[in-house]
Amino acid sequence: CPRCGDTFLGDYGDRQHCGKCGYTEFE
Repeated sequence: CPRCGDTFLGDYGDRQHCGKCGYTEFE
């Protein structure tokens, strides 16, 4: 995650979401 540094982003189809800080990255 570019915001909090967590290594895992959950895959939600057209976007990825960080469970720790709530950052969402759209594909």
